[in-house]
Amino acid sequence: MLYIQWSIMSHLKIYKIICILKINIDIHAMTINEYRIKKNYTFQKLAEELGFSDHSNPARLVQRWCQGLIPSAANIKKIKEATKGAVNADDFFRE
Repeated sequence: MLYIQWSIMSHLKIYKIICILKINIDIHAMTINEYRIKKNYTFQKLAEELGFSDHSNPARLVQRWCQGLIPSAANIKKIKEATKGAVNADDFFRE
């Protein structure tokens, strides 16, 4: 009986830990548009912060990413570095 109680308690603790970890992961995950809104940036300002101001139309490029277009792998890497990991590749594939 003692073993069964310990086993149940152990599983509940593990479940709580998993739930806490999942919540932390979800809290830190952020789309590029959520990042833009959090920082109160315009599309142009975000493009400049990300280092895309040399693009022919940087604001439109960033706007398209915010609307769901997936950037190239090289641009995702640049975005991840510029946002210090707040936005990463996985965030472009979230629903």
